[in-house]
Formats: sequence, structure tokens, C-alpha cells
Amino acid sequence: MRSLAAKVFLIFLLAAGTASSQDFHLYGFSLYNLEFLGSGARARAMGGAFVGIADDASALTWNPAGLIQISKAQASISGAVLRLKTENDIKYQSSSIGSPALDYTKDLLNLSAGSFVAPVRIKGHPFVAAVNYQRVIDDNDASVDNSSMIYLEGTGDYFFLGAADQIMEMRNTRNLHSFQLGFGTGLYGDLSVGMSANILFGGGNSEYYAAFADTVPYYFGTQVIDTLAVRGISRVQDQPSTKGLGLVGSLMYRTEKVRFGAVIRTPFELSTEHDLKRADSLYYKSITVAGPGTSGSARPTLYTGKTKIEVPLTLGFGGSVQVTPKFVVSGDIEIRSTSSSKYFVRAEEPPTTSDEAINSFTLPTSIYFNDSTESSYYDASGDLIEIFNEFELGYESSMQVRFGAEYMLATSIGAIPLRGGVRFAQLPYRDVSGVTRDPYMQVEEGFVLGDKLSQTTLSFGTGIHWNQVWLDFLVESAKVEQTEQGTTYYSGDGVAYTNTRTKSAPTFMMTFTGFF
Repeated sequence: MRSLAAKVFLIFLLAAGTASSQDFHLYGFSLYNLEFLGSGARARAMGGAFVGIADDASALTWNPAGLIQISKAQASISGAVLRLKTENDIKYQSSSIGSPALDYTKDLLNLSAGSFVAPVRIKGHPFVAAVNYQRVIDDNDASVDNSSMIYLEGTGDYFFLGAADQIMEMRNTRNLHSFQLGFGTGLYGDLSVGMSANILFGGGNSEYYAAFADTVPYYFGTQVIDTLAVRGISRVQDQPSTKGLGLVGSLMYRTEKVRFGAVIRTPFELSTEHDLKRADSLYYKSITVAGPGTSGSARPTLYTGKTKIEVPLTLGFGGSVQVTPKFVVSGDIEIRSTSSSKYFVRAEEPPTTSDEAINSFTLPTSIYFNDSTESSYYDASGDLIEIFNEFELGYESSMQVRFGAEYMLATSIGAIPLRGGVRFAQLPYRDVSGVTRDPYMQVEEGFVLGDKLSQTTLSFGTGIHWNQVWLDFLVESAKVEQTEQGTTYYSGDGVAYTNTRTKSAPTFMMTFTGFF
């Protein structure tokens, strides 16, 4: 049972459906991108190199210790327009098989962030308190398998979803929000300290296909005259709900022209509740049975479960230099101990229907892994006792290096900032080759890890600043590409393939800040 569950888990992580997001790929794109960034068009336009600056309303999300630099109350609100795009370019080494390209694009207009900052005094000692909302992550993902073939375990043969060149798609969208509370205060001389609590919550939607055996009524007019044993596919929907809590501590040392900052983000768990429901179904025997056998409006629940992932310890260091009164440069480095991250799946009792238990969860993005000698259960008082299976993600430690600059141009209509930045991110997963998918479309052991993935993000910004109001703008562009090579089954035969997967998210952001 452990071997089968491991295979299911590997394909779940490698193939599908990330979120978000799945929940997470072992050597692919994560369901939730763990490369969290702070808020604000100004900071992001400087490449995110803001740990050693942190002197505006977004400071809580970058370095809470920098809040002490703020002398008057201020509030800000940010909106963003972004295009999430995932592309799969699959090439099969067989002239009889097409090479599909699957694009999944989603345009979003979001409230990106909002914050309020106010200086206060407690027993004569100065503090700056802050509250911040941020939409931390918006992401989508899609995977494709051109063979469009499912092995029906209950029937002992293969089942094709349609024409030989039909594409089977799996799509996921996910989002993650944070609500932060924190403060900054002086510690000693020019040294300040800050702390915050970060409450995370989010959701999304996942759609994929599962095979199952079932029976449907056969009608003559309105009279049921027989019951057909059929094979079929069902579109399965998962609407996950995610939550977590992390803590942040930070320091900042300031001189007239130079500032240094350090931030530590504690490790914590992101837990996700899953709710899988069967949506539309099509049934097949030797011929197609017209119409679904089960009302799509019923959408019966197939499974509810829970998964968790460990978000690692993060250390950030940054500095800035005020070259002239109008020109500042900054640089950050952030290190994440991603190699220690683990993934947990709650052990559950099998679904009550044996056909569902056998056939409904043989494809990627299923979270049904009954890989434990003991299942979760309710005790005598009705409390759920959760038993989790633990999996090593196989990630490596990751890091970001960020550089930015800002020049304030004085004009008759107000100060116009000119900003630019670059962010280099070394991601915790790699290209992969030597992948072999068995008739269940699950990944066999023995694949080979290749180059570590990296991402370069370029950002630019401007705006206009008056005494009481700031308007800041950001344009940001980034792209990451991953390659998977291996062998998959097509019409019962192994066929070599290459899938080049590209994700991008060009972003425009505007931040309005008011001073009181």
C-alpha cells in the first residue's frame, strides 16, 4: 500500500495540478509559491530591496523595526492588475501523436493591500503601531496529458476519454491573503526593533478528471427496464480552504546616510481543508449512454480531507545608502530553509462506496492517500483525532537577492520618483528527466533531477508625491520555465515526451498613501 501511495503522491506533485497551488509539486511549481513578498508599489518597484529602508506604510510587511521612522499617521491602499499565464508545450517522439500546447490565462483586478500606521506613546516610550492587509499570492496552473487514457482498476483494461488526440486538462487557481498586526520601537540609540503576527487565509478551485465504475438506469420511455454496468469519467472539483499563522521579528540600525536591517520569519504550517465533489459525468460501455446517469446538480461529495505543508524559516538582511538627499540605493538577501519542508496528508477511512474507493482517485490532484496503519477518528467526546502521513518534499534551500534604486525628481507640480529594481530568485525545485509513467499515469521511481530553477524579475516605477498624498506606480515582469522529460503510456505503449512548462505574471500596481 505504501508503494502505491508513494506513486500517487509523486505524480500528484510532478504532474498536475500544482496550489496553489497542489497541493505541492515535488519538483515543479508549488500550489502556493513560498516566495512571499511585502506590499506597496514603491517597495516592489525597487525590486523588493526594502528591508534596509522600510520607512513608509508598507514597512510592516518588509521590516517592522523600520516603523519607528514614521512620525505621523498614514494610510495606504494598493490595487493591482495582473495576468496569470501557464503554458504547457508537450512534444511526443512519435509521428502519430500530436504535440499539444495548453495555455491557461487568467486576468485579475484585485485590491492588493491596505495599511494603517500610527505613532503612539506608552508610558512615555515611543511606538509605531501598524495593521496591514495583503493579497500575498494569486496563482494558476494547468497540466495536460495527450494520451487521454485512464486505467480502470475495477475492469482490468484501459479506457480512453475520447479521440486519440484529445487533451486531458487539469486546472487550478488559488489565492492567499494575510492580515498583519505589529509595531516598531526604539531599542537603544539608533537601533530599533519590531515584531508582527501574520494571519494567512485563502482558497481556490481545482478541476481534473477521475475514472470510475458505475451503474445507470436504462429507460424505455419513462420506464426503467434494465441497469447498465458502465465505465466513465467524472470532472472532479476541489475547493480548498487554507490557513496559517506566522511570527516576524526584526532589527534596524540607522545612521544619517546608511541603514541596515535584519528580519527573521518563524517556520509555520499552512493547512488546507479539501472538499472534493463530482461535477459533470459521462458514461460509456460499448456505446455512449446518452446523457449523464447521475444529475449534475447533485454534485455528491466524494471526499473531504486535510493536507499541511511546512513553510520554512526565513532570514532576510538588507541595507541602503543615501547617496544624495534625492538618491538612495538598496540591496537585500533572503534565505529560506526550504530543504526542511515536509508535506502531511491526513489519513482517512476509505469512501463508503467501494467503486469510488477503487476508481475515483487514481489520477493526479487526488488527496486520497490511505497510507497509514491507523486512520483519523473521532473519540468518545466527538473530537476529531487527526493522524497524518508525512512526506519529504525533496526541496532544496532557496534564496532571493534584490537590488533597487530611487531618485526623487523635483518639479513644479510635485516630486516625481524614478525607481528601478531587479530580483534574482533561486527556487527550491529543479528540471526533471527520466520520468516513467505507468498505466495508472503515476510516476515510477528512478527519475533524475536536473538544473535548479531560477527566476529574474525586473521592475520599474514612478508616481507623484505631494505633502499629504503620494501616488506610486509599478510595472513588474517575471517568467520561470521548467522542463520534464520521460516516457508515458499511449494506447498501451510507452512513448517518449518532453513538456516545457512556463509561468509568467506581468503586473501593474498603484498605491495611494495619505498622511494625517
